[in-house]
Amino acid sequence: MEKMKTLRPKGYVAILSPSADTAGYFPHVYKRGEAAIKDLLGLDVKLYPTTLSTDNTPENRAKDLNAAFRDKDVVAIFTTIGGDDEVRILKYLDKEIIRNNPKPFFGYSDNTHLNLFLSSLGVPCYYGASIMTQFAMAGGMDAYTAISIMNAINHVGEVEIKQPSYCKEADSDWSSEEGLKVEKEREKALKTQWISKQKSGEVKGELWGGCLECIFEYLASGNPLKLGDSDKIIFIETAEDMPTAVHVKSALQGMGERGIFKNAKALLVGRPKAIAFDKQISKNERIEYRKEQRKIVRDTFREYSDAPIIFNLSFGHTDPQLIVPYDHEARINLETKQIFFDY
Repeated sequence: MEKMKTLRPKGYVAILSPSADTAGYFPHVYKRGEAAIKDLLGLDVKLYPTTLSTDNTPENRAKDLNAAFRDKDVVAIFTTIGGDDEVRILKYLDKEIIRNNPKPFFGYSDNTHLNLFLSSLGVPCYYGASIMTQFAMAGGMDAYTAISIMNAINHVGEVEIKQPSYCKEADSDWSSEEGLKVEKEREKALKTQWISKQKSGEVKGELWGGCLECIFEYLASGNPLKLGDSDKIIFIETAEDMPTAVHVKSALQGMGERGIFKNAKALLVGRPKAIAFDKQISKNERIEYRKEQRKIVRDTFREYSDAPIIFNLSFGHTDPQLIVPYDHEARINLETKQIFFDY
């Protein structure tokens, strides 16, 4: 994919809610995120009727997305948050408007649906950076995340991907503005785990993937799969619903049977989300959950590919957060255990 130019010094960042209407219920969280993105990018924002509404139909959400792509003053699109029904808006999107007006799109989780759909139309898509999570981060935005966003915005070229020194597990308290002033507890980041028969040399390919549950739903809904014949570096991660090993296996098998792993040169796996407000489990239970997921991912992927697998990367439902650029090249040195993304 041809890289987009660096954002113009004049223009607007569109902020949309193509999935959940959470921003309308927690306006103080949204406002914090809006202030942060203005400060980071130095651009004003443009909202649409469904951005802060709590009564959003799939058709109206799609209408706003079409409008943002059509608007010549909008230079990039960011999403407020994920959700669980974005797949319902895809049939209302105007492919011609989008194809003729490509501009950077940022989102993760349920926004996997849009990332896969839009990138197939030539839109530069980036996995990560939601307004109400990364930008509105309690205690302040993580520097690791901000640097990764700017790498994507400024197209800095090849960057070595390094693990942050810490991670944040617990969700923020959104019940009041006071809760957003307290930084989430930091824990020592998990080390990456490499599984590879090949111990030397490099592998490279175009990045493709997203939230595993959403990839499964996207494919199950009959949406087009446009992978082409180029080599791929597949990236996957799971959300706060904490899917069981059975569900992870089913999703991976579905991807395998669709031929998604045919040209895979490596599989990158994000650190699994293992705690949520409605799923408070002990530290030992979190360790066991991740261990079980690693095993089922390894065993299922191995039915389709002998490519290297790298676990515990800091993208998706984790903070600090690495931004993953769709269709851009990733290069992996198997001897030195280094990963590079070309932004």
